[in-house]
Amino acid sequence: MELVVGVVPGPFSETLGAGLGAMLRCLTCSDAVHSLGLSVAREPEVDDLYAAWCQANWELLVEGPLERSFGIVLEPYDGEADVWPKSSRVIRPEATASHRVVFRVQSGTIEKVGMSSADCATYQFDGFVDMSSGWPQKWGNLQYVVDETGEVPRAFRLAEVAFELVPVR
Repeated sequence: MELVVGVVPGPFSETLGAGLGAMLRCLTCSDAVHSLGLSVAREPEVDDLYAAWCQANWELLVEGPLERSFGIVLEPYDGEADVWPKSSRVIRPEATASHRVVFRVQSGTIEKVGMSSADCATYQFDGFVDMSSGWPQKWGNLQYVVDETGEVPRAFRLAEVAFELVPVR
């Protein structure tokens, strides 16, 4: 299955698109990941291991090329990895984010959780999710992206979004 990740054209778009594509392939193409996701559903303590695994891959596959080429350090993947007492980061816990990944959707695009129309053009990227249960799950058929900053998460079909980097203020 071809996994396509759209990005907004810009100086980092090729590197960001390649990294996000690699992350998505990593999360979806492994029987071990699928088994771990099923274990998370049954055993909540496994969730910490899964979150740390996702964060480590985020740092290696998405952030690594951006940092080497452009000096960009990203915000954590979903902020749930609790590897170090003061950081969600795995490899360099002391690193401070310079950028965050956001995604754009066209006005009027229907989001999956509340079935409402997109009310802004740009959302914070908090991860890839499966929506087959009607609620964002972090494993499975990851064909959606989620913004969890509001009271209710906002999930949009991956094919309907374009990613970009913005500086952290």
